[in-house]
Order: sequence, then C-alpha cells, then structure tokens
Amino acid sequence: MRKAEADVLERPFRRAGIALGQVPEGESDKACEARQETAAGVLNGRRCPRLDSDGTLRAGVVEAEFDLPPSRSVSTMFHKALMDPGARMMVGGADDVGFEKLVEAWEAASPENAEMIEHIRAAHRDAALAGVDLHHLLRHRRRTRRGSRRRSRAGAVPAQ
Repeated sequence: MRKAEADVLERPFRRAGIALGQVPEGESDKACEARQETAAGVLNGRRCPRLDSDGTLRAGVVEAEFDLPPSRSVSTMFHKALMDPGARMMVGGADDVGFEKLVEAWEAASPENAEMIEHIRAAHRDAALAGVDLHHLLRHRRRTRRGSRRRSRAGAVPAQ
C-alpha cells in the first residue's frame, strides 16, 4: 500500500522529469523560486482531467425540478484555479502558497460557497488573533506522522 501511495505522489514529478531529491529546500528566495519553477514544470502540459460532477448533478436536478442542499465542497479538486496552488503545495508545502492565496483559489473554484469561504477566513483570523499558527500545527502534525511511520517501519511502534 505504501508503495502504491508513493507511486501516485511521485508520478507527476516523474512525468515532468524531476527527481524528488532535486526539489530545493529552505526559505531563501532562490529556493522558493526554484520550487515555483518545479511546480510549473509539474503542471506543464497538464489539463484539468476531472469533470464537475457536482455541477452536472445539480444541473440535472434543476431540470427535474428537485431541490438539493447547498454544495459544501469544491465541485472538483482539479479545478483550474486549484491546480497551481496544489502543485506548489505538493512541491514545497503549504508555506509556499500561503493561506490567503489558497483561500482565493478555493473562492475562484467554488463561487457558490461564499459562506463556507468566509467561515474558513474567520476561523483562520480567529486563530491568528488567539496566537495560533495553523500552518505550524499542520507542519507539526505531518512531522509527527512521518516520524511515527519511520519508527513503525523500523519496528519500534505501530503505524497510525
């Protein structure tokens, strides 16, 4: 299962001819620009492959004169507005995109969910006012899981 997951995550890099070890790390402007170029390379020649299934369903329901509750998610994660920030996050992590740019992408991909977007912004704003860095919590959680997996593979603790 881990091999299959790794293969799926590495596939866009292989298609772009990029070895994962080539992705620059660090917070310098040069490293950030190199990661942005890498993300652009991952997207080069890619198109948004998924249909808007939610939109198609809703259009059919309107014709049939049924009511559906409001959509609660982005209709497709492959929306053009989400591809660039998604690739940048895949290459360099959430810090390379920033919260506001990501929310702007969600907003563009899902304009019918303005209330959800504002709720996300308010939650982020409230966390910041309370002194909580949501990006830090996400990074810490990933490091904790990664370390747990490494120990699990070494036989020290069960995987979570």
